[in-house]
Amino acid sequence: MNLLKEVAEKVNRPFPVKLAETKEIIARHLEEFGDKVSVAFSGGKDSEVVLYLAWLMKPDVPVVFNNTGVEYPETRAFVGQLQQEWHINLIVTKPDKTFWDCIEQYGFPRGTKSASKG
Repeated sequence: MNLLKEVAEKVNRPFPVKLAETKEIIARHLEEFGDKVSVAFSGGKDSEVVLYLAWLMKPDVPVVFNNTGVEYPETRAFVGQLQQEWHINLIVTKPDKTFWDCIEQYGFPRGTKSASKG
């Protein structure tokens, strides 16, 4: 089966099937990797869903939020709110160089991955 058909097939699966598969993947990784598992959390809707499902299975799972310094204040506030309400094991990381330091040193990134290759 070609990749496009495979992706289309997965996209069109009923929600309960997608949810069950996602829970199974998370449970398998929690079982296989134990304390080495963490959830990367951007504060966005997609990582929030993964965080929620993992948190239901392992409430003390480490949750990593990388504060790059360019997140919206609302995003940072939401991350803090979630930490308080869910009592998540939040680890906030910060890069050695800020986004703006990198812009100053290297210039603005090109618009796409393919553009940056050329």
